[in-house]
Amino acid sequence: MTTPPLTARTSGAAALGLVAALTGCGGGAGTANDPSFAEVAPIIYEHCTVCHRPGEAAPFPFLSYADVSRRGRQIAMVTESKYMPVWQPAPSRDPAVSAFEGDRSLSEEELALLQEWIANGMPEGPADRVPQPPQWSEDWQLGKPDLVLTMPEAYTLSEEGRDVYRNFVIPATAGGRRYVRAVEWRVENRPVVHHAVLFIDRSGGARAKEEAEPYPGFGGMTPTPAQMPEGQFCGWTPGNIPRPGSEDIAWLLDDRTDIVLQLHMRPTGRPEQVRVGVGLHFSDTPPRRHPMSLRLLSRVIDIPPGKSDYVVEDHYTLPTNLAILGIYPHAHYLGKDLRAWATLPDGTRHQLFHIPNWDFNWQDDYFYEEPLELPRGTKLSMRYVYDNSADNPLNPSSPPRRVVHGEQSDDEMGELMMLVLTETEEDLPILWRDFSWKLLRDSKAYYKLLARSQPDNAGWHRQLAEITLRTGEARESIEHHRRWSELRPGNKGRPYVGRARAMLGSGDFEGAAKTLRGVLERTPDNGEARTLLGRALLKEGRLDEARAELEQVVIKNANDAEANIALGDVEVASNRLDRAADCYRSALKGSHDNIKAMNRLGSLLSGDEAIELYRAAVRIYRQRFLEADQARQVDESQSLQLLATELEARGELEQALTYLEWAARLNPENLELEAQVQRLRKLQESL
Repeated sequence: MTTPPLTARTSGAAALGLVAALTGCGGGAGTANDPSFAEVAPIIYEHCTVCHRPGEAAPFPFLSYADVSRRGRQIAMVTESKYMPVWQPAPSRDPAVSAFEGDRSLSEEELALLQEWIANGMPEGPADRVPQPPQWSEDWQLGKPDLVLTMPEAYTLSEEGRDVYRNFVIPATAGGRRYVRAVEWRVENRPVVHHAVLFIDRSGGARAKEEAEPYPGFGGMTPTPAQMPEGQFCGWTPGNIPRPGSEDIAWLLDDRTDIVLQLHMRPTGRPEQVRVGVGLHFSDTPPRRHPMSLRLLSRVIDIPPGKSDYVVEDHYTLPTNLAILGIYPHAHYLGKDLRAWATLPDGTRHQLFHIPNWDFNWQDDYFYEEPLELPRGTKLSMRYVYDNSADNPLNPSSPPRRVVHGEQSDDEMGELMMLVLTETEEDLPILWRDFSWKLLRDSKAYYKLLARSQPDNAGWHRQLAEITLRTGEARESIEHHRRWSELRPGNKGRPYVGRARAMLGSGDFEGAAKTLRGVLERTPDNGEARTLLGRALLKEGRLDEARAELEQVVIKNANDAEANIALGDVEVASNRLDRAADCYRSALKGSHDNIKAMNRLGSLLSGDEAIELYRAAVRIYRQRFLEADQARQVDESQSLQLLATELEARGELEQALTYLEWAARLNPENLELEAQVQRLRKLQESL
């Protein structure tokens, strides 16, 4: 029989089929100086048995001499080719970058010893010298969890079709505020589940999505509004070993929180029942620090058939000092050579990771033994090379076809997630603000590409309309809203309300008012449109008309936050400050943590009352970042500036300068803020 060569890029299924066909001929006597199983067993137990044991991903166990010697030839092949043990990153040769935790790869010495033992006939040696195999708990590897959450019912995966991404919502029922330091997965029917990721949702939106579906869960690779728990990636892949985690960066689990388990499942040719759970291990104390997730990526991927060296790159320059705790690279079957590096301000370059032979079947996350500290101004870069040729044994298409970005396994992706820790907690919102602009720019470039290729797709114009509205590109937003409404003539609400918002941003108050009146003619109960109409009339100076429109909204909902804030602004413009304060208080009744209402109310107060409101706004602002509550994060430096002003008036210059410097760092382009900082520094130095 001729055995085909086994390379590091042989597919997981093909490799397992091949090695299952190969057997060894153990039991050779060897010589007195030859290594025996007593010397080899520790290598096997440390690097292989974690997967090669009952209940894990490997198809056969390595728990005894008989288990190992039976498969000697295949062990020799897969270890020499570096296909096994599964460990994708190449060793770091940079002394400034520590090794990854849990490195399963063999050292050159271990590999040589193993190969010598197999070549010499795999002698068993004295049985009393063979160490006992490791003992794993048949229950939970990290010990009994504090809380176990399992899908209420199994999901039935159809026998045929494309890959399925499904998100299953489980209410946490934590019983108060808890902090999760570690997650351990329980995955039934492991051959079906390619990988799994844990998200959280505190808005109720994910639960509403699931309730609208006829079957358990809801579809999609992006489970919006769910997000990673405080920036941390908690995932499962075959062979993944649960990490004990750290109490220092435990994430919040409270009564608002739903756990969302996202499963990537692949049909097997028959219906499959899939059920997954997680065990959560709590910290005894609240976290001292709060990490965040950064992401390099490219969605502008379009790989021609036959192209063997297609390159994707992305970069990001750090606005703060930080440390990288771990990384999670991601590509699909065409990924070949994945690498990333950090270029320091002085030009020094440190390699973050390098996977020279990427295999989608063995994706994993990797944590450094020691965090990699990087200064402000460091440029993070990734470079992924893809092989869409027939020579790629992992290519799912034969013959190769054009491949673009997408969620299916036979599409492609290029991402690098990094779990980072800023030098101080105050740096966290600065990093988020800067990084969120990068995400918006990336998204805009992606949807512009899609809109050029599919100009009549309303969805792309909707995305561009909303992105450019957020980036302040009002005129471009108006055009995309117009195109969206043309392509969806039946939608008489959202495109027009959005266009009116953009018109307000561009200064076209008359056009905004006209557009909103048209919306209200069709849908008189549209409170959002009426509130915006009140704002447009306020901008035009038509205060009585604005008040009349806004009062219609608050009559129907006395605590509508946005309408009350707008009505308060009208009363301020009318110099009716007591009534304005009442409006802002009504807004806070409807939305007790509305920072905008706090700032406005504080501006009408003075002394301790104002300072307490501003301090509360700053606390809420910080907490949203610390909890990575991205759905409600705002660029709220106004609270910091107002608080600094009040503190300066009271003579508390040191505190005032602290808050003003923070506001200036959040808005580095605001020269007026920087001038205020310099003025306050000089004033403090003169005293």
